[in-house]
Amino acid sequence: MADTDSSRQSEEIEALSSIYGDDFLMVDSTEKLFDVRIRHEENPWWSLTIQVLLPQNYPSSGPPVFEIHGTWLGDHDEFELRDKLYAIYQENKDECVVFQWVEAVREFMNEKSVLYAEIEELNREVDSQVADDQPVSPTFDQIATHNVANVTNWQTDKDQPEILHGEPITDRKSTFQAHLIKVTSEQDVQDALHELKETRKIANATHNISAYRITKQNSQVMIQDCDDDGEHNAGSRLLHLLQILKVQNCLIVVSRWYGGILLGPDRFKHINNCARNLLKAANLIQDGSTKHETSHKDSRLKTHKKNKH
Repeated sequence: MADTDSSRQSEEIEALSSIYGDDFLMVDSTEKLFDVRIRHEENPWWSLTIQVLLPQNYPSSGPPVFEIHGTWLGDHDEFELRDKLYAIYQENKDECVVFQWVEAVREFMNEKSVLYAEIEELNREVDSQVADDQPVSPTFDQIATHNVANVTNWQTDKDQPEILHGEPITDRKSTFQAHLIKVTSEQDVQDALHELKETRKIANATHNISAYRITKQNSQVMIQDCDDDGEHNAGSRLLHLLQILKVQNCLIVVSRWYGGILLGPDRFKHINNCARNLLKAANLIQDGSTKHETSHKDSRLKTHKKNKH
């Protein structure tokens, strides 16, 4: 088996070298340690490098060992990417997987570069607005609202959490509205979601996309989670918005009422836009918070992505 593994490793390395050319670098041929550079076509800052070590029992009974390096790659993104690569290995045990890994890293890199560009553009758009031009007085089909201008004294009643509702955005018959709740525990999140869906209009929304971040008191542990609620990738995008804006101890939910016309990528812009507007109106966004910082280096993250079908 060891001879078979060694032979398959050599064949895989030869193939990778041929495919990636100058982007493939053999670091140590004896240890079978090598780098593959994944270049971003438009901006080298987004490029990533995956370093791979092939252990003796790969691919028959163990995965490759790897590290991923990139200027922009924060803890949360790295954890998410690692999960993707290990999932690929689990689905392809006893197979050579490095090529699939490299292409998965490339896809991940491209998705994140687009996502961060969208959020930066959204930040610029909202920051350019004059705060007093349109006072926030959100209403939507008799959904109860609270005055976000009074958020300074915003308190959370565990029995009935206060919910702030943002101004709806309507595009091609689809309507989006954000809802904001202060939370300090995962139980608070469940209670808030339950309370929010007591409103029939919200409960009947096509999607209720949510994300939250909670900092445990007297610790560096960050708990964060997101739920697409059937709108693929929307929850993770909403969570990234909270991370980039450094919002903590809040649950943000964006309801979408589908109007029968597909919006394509515009739906993600509307989801983030109405969430960003409500966070800004609630004074929960620090000025100039556009840095791509996902967490403190010493933070431990608990991140799950829940998809409903």
